[in-house]
Amino acid sequence: MRCPLIAHALMNGSGHYIAIVGINSRDGSVVIYDPAQQHGRDVPKFHSIAPSMLEGRLTGAYLAASKEHLSTDSSALIWGIFSVAIVATAVAVSLSQLRGASRWVRMAPLLAIVYVAGCDSGVAPSSVQKEIELDLGIIAPGSTKEVQAAVENVFDTPLRIVDIKTSCQCTTAELEVGAIIPANTKHFFKVLVDGSSRNTEVSTKLLISGEAGHRTSVTLFSIHGKVVGDVVAVPASVDFGDIPYGRSVSRQIAIHSVSDEVDLEECRAHVHLDGLRVRSLPVDGRSATYLFIVDKSLPLGAFASGARVVDSRSGKALLTIPVNGRVVGDVEVLPSTLHLQKALRSGFDASRYALRLTSVGGVPFTIVSASSPAGVTANIPREVVESDVHRIEVEVRGDYVREDGDYIQLKLGNLSVSTLRVPLL
Repeated sequence: MRCPLIAHALMNGSGHYIAIVGINSRDGSVVIYDPAQQHGRDVPKFHSIAPSMLEGRLTGAYLAASKEHLSTDSSALIWGIFSVAIVATAVAVSLSQLRGASRWVRMAPLLAIVYVAGCDSGVAPSSVQKEIELDLGIIAPGSTKEVQAAVENVFDTPLRIVDIKTSCQCTTAELEVGAIIPANTKHFFKVLVDGSSRNTEVSTKLLISGEAGHRTSVTLFSIHGKVVGDVVAVPASVDFGDIPYGRSVSRQIAIHSVSDEVDLEECRAHVHLDGLRVRSLPVDGRSATYLFIVDKSLPLGAFASGARVVDSRSGKALLTIPVNGRVVGDVEVLPSTLHLQKALRSGFDASRYALRLTSVGGVPFTIVSASSPAGVTANIPREVVESDVHRIEVEVRGDYVREDGDYIQLKLGNLSVSTLRVPLL
């Protein structure tokens, strides 16, 4: 039986009708309504079971819904509620549980048969939408990259492809308008992306519509990729993460030629970025490895910039590599900002907040003093911190009024960074 609505009529192994009323999105289990309680007396009429425990033929719409989602509207909801009532009444009548019922109730089995037959004949339409993302990665200029995809027909009837839409940079092979996809099968085809346009993002949507009777299946393909220039950097970006202040940290990156237009053996790539320098290593074939080194002169805080790779012969920029990181110094304060509640002026009890001072390299340090222009006090023992993490408490009086620019200033000794500020917001 094919009943692609919110409620599905099925016949179990004992010849009784049960109804599928929903799908649990957490574990994929099926919520069913079983008036006859064929699974035991202690099982309620509404309960969840695994899809494999259902005895009967599940509909194509349900199979698709178990993977993606089941589209419903107001009419589907009405039909679903009606189907639950009809099927439940049919089961009750078949078990002779309703004696002396009215004529309409006695006709319930006939109505249920008509309803199920109507679902089989395509009276109740369904629409299943499935999205597949194809990541083409990096495409060399002038070349064509090929990715395999598939259209899955989850219905019990054949589908016909009526429309295909692609962009100018994307074409399909082995997929034509008018092609028939048999029932419960997959049709594989190829997606070809042309790399004639350089340094452009390829985002192509393939809309394929299949029609069989009153049922329509729509599949949406999102194709992503990037056509690069003459060289490719692996990895594409350099992320230093947290860097201790005054230390040298390096990250290695490889630059490859993706075409014959650039000969890396004869040209030198230069990276221009304040605070960073690149040491060129011997070139091996058509690839070169470079070492990004953080200079000690970088100030505290986050930095984000880009390294440009240029051709020394023509001066043409070939590639831009994002570079980012954060210099934290010898001691890191967690959290870096205190978000204080705006206290009342009525002299309530002080609010307490917690900070953690973390030694980045495990080096002991001394807390010299703590001050704040807003009158916020910090209960910090002035002693040498031997552990990696030290907890302090900050008190905010009830008469405190937040002002922009307030902060707690910590003076530390025996470190390259002697002053730390924690903003108050």
